[in-house]
Amino acid sequence: MAKLEFILGRAGTGKTESCLRAMCDEMEREPLGNLLLLVVPEHMTYQVERALVSRMRGRGMMRGFVSGFRRLAWRGWGNKQPALRKWGRLGGLSGRSGRIYLAVFWQHYGG
Repeated sequence: MAKLEFILGRAGTGKTESCLRAMCDEMEREPLGNLLLLVVPEHMTYQVERALVSRMRGRGMMRGFVSGFRRLAWRGWGNKQPALRKWGRLGGLSGRSGRIYLAVFWQHYGG
């Protein structure tokens, strides 16, 4: 069953740390389970991916992914890239349409 959690709070309160800890615990408990996706701001993806890999200490990870919103959208659209270019570089994904798209994406890929 798919589960979506929003972790909100001020900077420096341990949101990312909490998410990474939960992801690592879940991957250790069930290495081949459903996808675990952590969505972070685009400029943080590399740093958070490195932190996730270093926490796994060489054990590998088959189900943990870190993504920004743009990469998540491209992954969801798959081979529909020409349609995206025509649509205006994801410009149409805002407000209600963005929420609908994320709901459909989550139903399809969430497990």
